[in-house]
Amino acid sequence: AAADLLVHEAGGAMTGVSGEPLVYNLHNPVHGALIAAGRARHDALIALVRLDRKFFS
Repeated sequence: AAADLLVHEAGGAMTGVSGEPLVYNLHNPVHGALIAAGRARHDALIALVRLDRKFFS
């Protein structure tokens, strides 16, 4: 949660690799791979990850 707060305070976004928001109020809040970037690049990075997953699956 601390990293998410820092990224957001700096004007960025942090989500799961599919763009899903992170949820912390769970009994065991474990997240897989994450993307953290400035808002201008965040959506582009998610799109690249989707292309990569399609190519290698």
